[in-house]
Amino acid sequence: PRKVHLFGIQDEAVREQINYILDENEIISKGPNGTLSMVFDGIKRLNKVCGYYESVELNFMVPGHTKFKCDGSFGLIKKLYRKMTVDCVDHIVEVVKKSSTAGLNKAQCYENGKGFQYLDLNSV
Repeated sequence: PRKVHLFGIQDEAVREQINYILDENEIISKGPNGTLSMVFDGIKRLNKVCGYYESVELNFMVPGHTKFKCDGSFGLIKKLYRKMTVDCVDHIVEVVKKSSTAGLNKAQCYENGKGFQYLDLNSV
């Protein structure tokens, strides 16, 4: 079976979660370069580096807690995923888009890496 990576960034101000869908051949590796590249791309996509906001708050779970806002969005995706037949990345995109009737979950693909640049934190 083919592996697909799902990485989500939720913007609570507009009640939207961007879900990055990466085929197994598109992800560079687990670790900071891949993760931070998607975070920085998500921030740019949400216009947070354009001077519209004075500050951006990045939250992580407090040790000992097991639920976070984005867990609900992933739960919606997982619930629908279990009910559908998924044969390709396009089907995953469909699952993400249809998982929330309110339009909370958005899908973002990289089309075989076109238009996306991974950061190399060692060279920064």
